[in-house]
Amino acid sequence: MKSGQDVYRSVTSNFYRGASVIFLVYAIDNRASFEHLPSWIEEFYEKGSKEAFLFIVGTKSDLPNPQISSQ
Repeated sequence: MKSGQDVYRSVTSNFYRGASVIFLVYAIDNRASFEHLPSWIEEFYEKGSKEAFLFIVGTKSDLPNPQISSQ
């Protein structure tokens, strides 16, 4: 299981409180992980600190044939 799965949804909101930095990480070889970003961003803005920094990070850029492009 991965932390982004719905089964962990109730637990992850606790991590937003008091955080000064949030990293949302997706795999560029997995379109579904990218498509879930809007829901995580929405949750961050609902439950997180208004002063926290939000970073979105794409991983696995070393792999051939990414499903997500920067263009």
